[in-house]
Amino acid sequence: MEIKEDITVGKEKLGIAVQKKLGVKERVLGLGERTYEMDRRRATFNLWNVDVGGRYTWYTDPMYKTINFMMTVNDDEILGFLFNSPSKGIADIGNLIYDKITVGFVDKKLEFLFFRAEKMESLLEALSSIVGKPFMLPEWALGYQISRYSYYPSSLILDVIKEHEKEGIQISALYLDIDYMEGYKMFTWDRDRFPNPKEFIKELHGMGVKVITIFSPCLKLDQKYRPFKEAMGLFVENENGEIYVDDMWPGKCAWIDFFSTEARDWWSRKTEEWVKEYDVDGIWTDMNEPAVLGKGTFVSAYHDKTPHTLLHNAYGLLEAEATFRGMKNAGKEPYILSRSAYNGIQKYAVVWTGDNVSSWEDLRLQLSLALSLSISGVPYVGFDIGGFSGREEGVRGGRDYELLLRYFQAGLFMPLFRNHKSKGGEDQEIYLLPEPWRRRIKEVIGLRYDFIPYLYELVREAHEYGHPLLRPLPYYFPHDNNTYVCDEFMVGKDLLMAPVLEKCTNKRRVYLPEGKWAYLNTGEIFEGNDFVSSPDDLPIFVRYGSKIELRERTITFNENGFKIELKNQYRK
Repeated sequence: MEIKEDITVGKEKLGIAVQKKLGVKERVLGLGERTYEMDRRRATFNLWNVDVGGRYTWYTDPMYKTINFMMTVNDDEILGFLFNSPSKGIADIGNLIYDKITVGFVDKKLEFLFFRAEKMESLLEALSSIVGKPFMLPEWALGYQISRYSYYPSSLILDVIKEHEKEGIQISALYLDIDYMEGYKMFTWDRDRFPNPKEFIKELHGMGVKVITIFSPCLKLDQKYRPFKEAMGLFVENENGEIYVDDMWPGKCAWIDFFSTEARDWWSRKTEEWVKEYDVDGIWTDMNEPAVLGKGTFVSAYHDKTPHTLLHNAYGLLEAEATFRGMKNAGKEPYILSRSAYNGIQKYAVVWTGDNVSSWEDLRLQLSLALSLSISGVPYVGFDIGGFSGREEGVRGGRDYELLLRYFQAGLFMPLFRNHKSKGGEDQEIYLLPEPWRRRIKEVIGLRYDFIPYLYELVREAHEYGHPLLRPLPYYFPHDNNTYVCDEFMVGKDLLMAPVLEKCTNKRRVYLPEGKWAYLNTGEIFEGNDFVSSPDDLPIFVRYGSKIELRERTITFNENGFKIELKNQYRK
C-alpha cells in the first residue's frame, strides 16, 4: 500500500489517497450503498452524500450514504480498510487505474485503519469495536410497518389501521410524512388534518401501533416562527458568516449546523420536548444528506469557517446522534430511521435505501443495496416494499400484484419491514388487494411475525458483536466463486434465503454452498456445492446444525434429521 498526496484520479483532484495493487483474482466488497454488483471491481464511486432526486436505478452514483469501509478477498487473505474522512472523495476499483485500488479525499487529513483476519465476521467485529456497536433495536421495530407520502387526516389514518385489523394484520408502526406539519415547518402540526395529535397518538397506542414522525434538518426563514428565532446562531453559514439560505419544503430555509456542539444540544432538547409532549415513538430523519430542492445538496456552505465539502458526509450522522440523544433523554427506547449515513450510523439509526423505483430490476437492486450496507458494518437496513416511485415517466404503469408479492417476499427478513409509497403511486394497503395476492401477502406478513424471535436474537448479536443480520454468501464462503451474487443471502448463520425475482414464475435456480441444507417448507434435504431448483416460490433453506426458535415453533436440523416442533408435535 502507498499513501499519495495531491493526486488526480479521473477528473477529481485529491489531497490524499491510499493505493494498493488489485490482484487478478481479488474480490472487493463493501463501500456501503452502491447501486452496483456486490463485487466492486471495475467501477468508480463518488464518496459524496446526495439526494438523488426522487428516484434512482442501477448504476446511479453518488447515492444518499457514504460508508468508507471495504473488504478484499485474495487467495487465503481477507483484508479490511477503514477510511475516516467525511470530505468529498472517490473510490476507484481498477477502473480508471486498471491495476490499482485507489481511495482518496479532497481533505489532506485522513485517518486510515487496516485489518487482517481469517473471517469476514472477525473484520466486522474489529470494525464495530472502533466505529461503535449497533444500538439495540426495539423488538417492536421488527414488525410490519406502514407509511405513505402522506397519510392524513388523523381520522382516515385510524380507519386505515382498523381495516388492517379486520384482515388480521398487526401494524407495528405508522410513519407520518411531511404533510402532518403546518406548512412543512419543523415541530408543528397541521391542526386541520390533525386537530388533536395527542389524543390521536394515544388512540393508536391503544391499538398497539407505534408512531414515527418525520424530521427535516432545516427551519423556515420566518421571524414569527419560534424554532427559527430560538436557533439563531446555530445555522450553517456562507463564507462571509451570513446564514446559508436555500430551498426546502417550507420555502426558503436555514440548516442546523450539526457540527456545532451547541446546535446539536439545542436539537436534542427540541427532540426531547417533541417526544415528551406528543409521546411519539420514533423519529424519521429525512433530507439529511443534506438535501436542497433542485440542487441535490449545498452549493457552498461553511461551518465556523470550515468548508462544508470537508465535513459533508458526516452531517446526517451528527443529526442522528443528536436525535437519538433527545429520544433517550425523553425516556424512550430510541428508534431513528435515517436516509443519509456515514461511518458509525449503526450506533444511532436504522437506514433505508431511499426513493426506489417500482420495477423488477429495482427488486434485484434492493437486495444488492441491503447486502452491501450489511457487509459494510450497517446491520439495520431495509427498502420501501413495493417501490417508492410509481406512475412516473419511465416507470411501469398499471398494477403488478405479482411484483408487489415478490417485494414482500424479498423483504421478509429485512431488519426494516416497511410498506411505503409516493403520492402518485398506486395504493398497496393489503385490504385493497384482490385474491389470491391479498392472501399470499398476508401469509408473508404472518411468517415475518413468526420469525421475529429469531430476528431479535440476531439484533442482540449485532448489538454485542457488530455482526450483520443479513450476510452475503461470501461472508461464510469467501473462496467459492459461485457465492458472489446479490440474489441469495444468509439470515444469521442458520438460514439461506433466495427470493424469486423474475416475472411469471413460481420457482428459481438456487446455489447451495458446501454442507447440508433442508428446505423449510418441505423438509427435503440437499447436498451443497450444487445448484438446485426450488420446490416453490419462497425458497428458504435451513443449514445443517441449526436450531431456530420461532414464535410458536422450533426448527432443528441435525444428525436426527429435519424437524419442526409445534405444540409438542413433530413434523418430519
